[in-house]
Amino acid sequence: MIEDDYFLSHYEVEFKDAYNVAVLFPFDFDSLEGAGKVARNRVVMDVYEGIRYAVNELNEEGKTINLYPYDTKGNKSNFHVTAAILDKEEMLGMDLIIGPRYRQPFNMVYEYSRKNKINMINPWSTNSQVTGDNLFSFLINPSEKTQAVKLAEYAVETYENKNAFIFYNLRDSLMAATYKSELEANGFSVPVFNEVNNENLGEQSELLIDFEELLIESPVEEDSLRGLDHVTFTEKRKGKEMVTYAEILNIP
Repeated sequence: MIEDDYFLSHYEVEFKDAYNVAVLFPFDFDSLEGAGKVARNRVVMDVYEGIRYAVNELNEEGKTINLYPYDTKGNKSNFHVTAAILDKEEMLGMDLIIGPRYRQPFNMVYEYSRKNKINMINPWSTNSQVTGDNLFSFLINPSEKTQAVKLAEYAVETYENKNAFIFYNLRDSLMAATYKSELEANGFSVPVFNEVNNENLGEQSELLIDFEELLIESPVEEDSLRGLDHVTFTEKRKGKEMVTYAEILNIP
């Protein structure tokens, strides 16, 4: 991961009268007969419309932005289309490349960007690995790590209770792990760190429901759960005795 100030310390900022922006998206549109494909590819079209709107706004303010859309097609393995686009001489005159969306075309543009020192932006990903060691590759959305760190900062500054239950799905496991690590580094205890999936969704939901019921019956004082040391609660719907919160929290 490259430090934020590395780019500015190694490269001069160049201002121009006009900027050329290439948009490499999987429009997958060859003719008016392909309107159905466009409808199915709504996410791509919505992002492109947002780009067009921003360009129009900047042009009205007197800044000249020349927009060049290129269709990388919808097939994720259709890498030869992207290769043909990058072979165009005009691409060397681009100041910014937005996209592509799919991994293989993206990897090709990533190397092209680094080799030719052309800025590129990924408008979809939140994975910091997308930027890698390419000084010219950027994310629009904050990375999962950044989101987790900022969430932890908010929790530390906002909540007096220093105990946290973290529930996450497999896709967000790295973000959850970072969040847990940041909380613990700031004095929080994370007694529950559970993955939620289709098989255990009911069990995890019951844990939250019963914990909420317990708090209503035995309110937590100040910022500690130690008032629950010897409390055992019963799952009312099944009449099954559950573990004590003292056990969950590892309270002696």
